Amino acid sequence: TRILSDIGRSNTICLAATHDIELTSLLEDEYTNYHFEDQIFDDEIRFDYRLKRGRATSRNAINLLKIMGYSQEIVESAFEMANRYVESGEWVKGGNITK
Repeated sequence: TRILSDIGRSNTICLAATHDIELTSLLEDEYTNYHFEDQIFDDEIRFDYRLKRGRATSRNAINLLKIMGYSQEIVESAFEMANRYVESGEWVKGGNITK
């Protein structure tokens, strides 16, 4: 976040692309969030390529785990962790809570 904050305060135009939902929260006062929406069809991810204002709400990186053949247990665990973070703002890793 420090690097993006410093760049944002300089006399530059900065675009940062990320799948990191923490960054979209941590930097929302300094950057404006935009996203593309996606849909899964026949084990293929498709984007509409229309820029929409706000944070992304889909979990396409997690959906890619399923498409790539990761176990259902890993996919479900990843969704649970992501949902827990969205609700609480905290990541739970190995029983430890991190912010």
